[in-house]
Order: sequence, then structure tokens, then C-alpha cells
Amino acid sequence: MDQTDEEGTIVSVRYHALIAAALMVLGGCQSGSQNSSVPMPDVPLGGPPGAMGTPDDVSDLLNSLATDAEPQLGQRGYQRAKQQGLTSYWWNPKTKVCTQSVTSNGRVTSLQSAKPSACGH
Repeated sequence: MDQTDEEGTIVSVRYHALIAAALMVLGGCQSGSQNSSVPMPDVPLGGPPGAMGTPDDVSDLLNSLATDAEPQLGQRGYQRAKQQGLTSYWWNPKTKVCTQSVTSNGRVTSLQSAKPSACGH
């Protein structure tokens, strides 16, 4: 069913209903909800300590060959804590930093800080 507004434009009632439904769904996506049933990711949502982002001590390894990056992580004090497919979690026991690395096509495409629990700590 179509209606005409004050300016003579045809407005679809279905379109408005669709927009209203989308806004209700998005309204339920507010952060800080105490009763959220959506699991939180292993990567923190921001703010120190362990803020999301590439740790400074490994930022130069981003986009490098994985075969070059892995020994470099070891030389910088990181130990592989866990691997899930092309995603690895590296723990630095000295700095207590957990770093998530993702490889694609043989290159490190992502290096992000992760919660210590992602590395088993």
C-alpha cells in the first residue's frame, strides 16, 4: 500500500515498516548491556591495559612473510601459546602480553593485542 506525503511523494508503508524493524534491531546492539547473550571476543574492545592494536614491539612484522615473522617473534620473547588454523596466539612471559597473529597467502596480515586468557593466562 502506498501513501502520498504533503509534497506529493509516494511513500511505501512497507518501506517504513522495514526501516522501523531495522532500527529496533540496531537499538538492541548497544554496548554496555548487562544481559548480552553475545560472547565477547578474545581481543579486547579497547583501552589500556592490553588495548586493541598492534603491539609496538612487533608492529614491524605486519605484512612480512610468516616464515620470517615467526622466528622474530621468538627472538623478541614470544612463545606460541595456541594455533587455530591460520591464527596463532603468542605469549610473552616477560611483558605478560598476548598477541594474535593471522596469516594469509604466507604473510602476516594482522597482529593484534589479545586478552591474556586467549594465550591461556
